Amino acid sequence: MRSDGFPVHLHLFSERKSPEMADILLYLTSGDPSDECNRGNHTIPVLEVLEVDDSHDMCIIVTPLMRACDDPWFENMGEAVDFIEQVLEVCRFPSLRTFP
Repeated sequence: MRSDGFPVHLHLFSERKSPEMADILLYLTSGDPSDECNRGNHTIPVLEVLEVDDSHDMCIIVTPLMRACDDPWFENMGEAVDFIEQVLEVCRFPSLRTFP
């Protein structure tokens, strides 16, 4: 939890095993949300990338704490259909971005 009470998720990873992970996540969450190519972007935003002091190859990615997709339960079929459409947008999103 951040000092302002905002719940966060800390993801510890090895830069040696995944050297581009932080850069890729930062790239996917960048850009103007109103842009056509970002319309289907449901990537969880990266709040911060921290380096671990005692380790030369470990980093911590800080993201907002997200709820499970079925919490709360879908109230009606329309909510379930909307969820499925958003999942399919996520599958299509990388093909719309131009990666450097």
